[in-house]
Amino acid sequence: MRAKIGLAFGTLALVLLLIAGYVVSHMVSQRIETDISAAMLRAARLVSFTFDREIAERQRDLQALAALLGEQKALESSTHGANHQKLLQDFNTRYGLQHLALVDRSGKIRIATNTQMLGRDVSDQAWFKNGLAAPHVSDLHNASAARYLDIAVPVPSATGSTDGVLVAQLWEPWVDSLRERLQLVAPPDQQTQLEVFVTASDGRLMTSHNSRGTPPNAAKGPAPGSCSRGASDGGTPYLTCAVLGSGYKDFAGLGWKVTIRLPESVAFSAAESLEGRIAWIGILAAVFFGAVGWLFADRISEPITAMAKAADRIASGERELDLPLAGKDETAQLARSLSSLLAKLRQDEAALVRTNQMLEARVAERTLELEKAVANLQDANTDLDRFASMVSHDLLAPVRAMRAFSELLIMDFAETLPPEAQRLLKRIDQAGLDMSNLVNALHALSKLGQKPLQKELADMTAIAQQTVQANLPAWNNKSITIQPLPSALCDPGMVRIVFDNLIGNAVKYSQREAATEIVVGSETSGDMHTYWVTDNGAGFDPQYAHRLFQIFQRLHSAKDYPGTGVGLAIVAKIVSRHGGRVWAESAPGEGATFYFSLPAGPAVLESIPPSA
Repeated sequence: MRAKIGLAFGTLALVLLLIAGYVVSHMVSQRIETDISAAMLRAARLVSFTFDREIAERQRDLQALAALLGEQKALESSTHGANHQKLLQDFNTRYGLQHLALVDRSGKIRIATNTQMLGRDVSDQAWFKNGLAAPHVSDLHNASAARYLDIAVPVPSATGSTDGVLVAQLWEPWVDSLRERLQLVAPPDQQTQLEVFVTASDGRLMTSHNSRGTPPNAAKGPAPGSCSRGASDGGTPYLTCAVLGSGYKDFAGLGWKVTIRLPESVAFSAAESLEGRIAWIGILAAVFFGAVGWLFADRISEPITAMAKAADRIASGERELDLPLAGKDETAQLARSLSSLLAKLRQDEAALVRTNQMLEARVAERTLELEKAVANLQDANTDLDRFASMVSHDLLAPVRAMRAFSELLIMDFAETLPPEAQRLLKRIDQAGLDMSNLVNALHALSKLGQKPLQKELADMTAIAQQTVQANLPAWNNKSITIQPLPSALCDPGMVRIVFDNLIGNAVKYSQREAATEIVVGSETSGDMHTYWVTDNGAGFDPQYAHRLFQIFQRLHSAKDYPGTGVGLAIVAKIVSRHGGRVWAESAPGEGATFYFSLPAGPAVLESIPPSA
């Protein structure tokens, strides 16, 4: 318990301090990111501004030189004196240019610092065409693996027209010397880690500073005027900022993109150091509060441990306990509550014992009554079976005698008996036959519930065909079609009785039709097969369909359609014992269809009650 309390105190302190440390370090990290991003954006703007300003100043210097050359009518001189050549050479040396040339209106170079360029036709160059109209600065382009920037300005004439173009080429050493003069705004410890990239408008790298890896992808970098964090240069995470050139005074600028980046490990080293210190403080605080919890664990846990032991004793069955009831602290209040609970528990247990005794007495009484009822029911069933056997035997004996005597009268006194007497004797014989059939049917119905089912996967098509073959003498003149029927789990002998009654009824009730149509078919739904027998006979009113399967219930006159009224009740009994159901559909004069369902196969065997 002491270890648990100490661990709880230490863990709570650690969690609280880690949460606080995370919040503080996150705020510090955000603040550092904001400050460094602002400083890097200022540095990028300074780089961009310096490039645009230097190019604008070179353009103004060239314009001043072009005005001087125009005043001296340099392009009108046929000899192009050495003083003009020296003037261009001095300007070129002063500003560290690659080439400086004077081109006439036809595009031919008249004066150049590089004598190899004299006489060259540059009329097809874009800077020449644009420079005739106004000062023009081209974007960065490559020539023989070197990088150049063309500045072209018109050379005015005395009449105010343009005599030609003065063009200067600023090349890579000039760009690099300009970059090295930049004073980047960054802390001294980050100055050496800060990387600068200047990219032309077409995405090509113009120059870089402190570059130690792959230049940033122009398409994936941050949007101009913003900063972003993420992995680059083979997975090294950087804080990257970018700006576009904003121009200088009346010089619109070239739109070069300046990108500055700093490794995140350098930019956020202060935040990471703070997180480490906070983690150590959290660990020390956890150890301290854990020790405090350990020291006070006994005082806190001893009363609780005592109450826990008392609860265990109550749970084990002990009901007489000495609890510390005196005092006003929480432990004493808990002891008093536990004492009250214990008293209530003793009362409930006593009441439960009394209730159990009463229930046991009632169960014994009900069990005795049930055993007597079962014994009486068994005796009644035995008596009923004896009565059914006796009735069937005792009733059939006088009926057989009555039929025999009536037959003897007809045979021996046929010549002396009048026709009416003979007719009445025949009716007596028929009534005896009906009585015999009825008694036999009732006896068969009573025996259905006693005979156990002998279930197997039976061929239903064969059973139906055997039923028709057995009744051929009576059904030979009827059209009976038996479709292929699926096998079912059933007692074949019992199902034979079902088909015998249903097909026999179809034959009986369609005997008055000119052409008899009786069909036996089936359909399957889930784990049950449904079989049906349909005919085109007399049919019946569907509102009385529920009475068909009740014993002695008939929907037609016995005079029109003789029968005992027990056959469909036998069908319902057999199908019910198999776990299926039976029903019928019809309309008067439109024939009838009788349905019954049976389990589909062995998979259903486990769901059938053993008593079936």
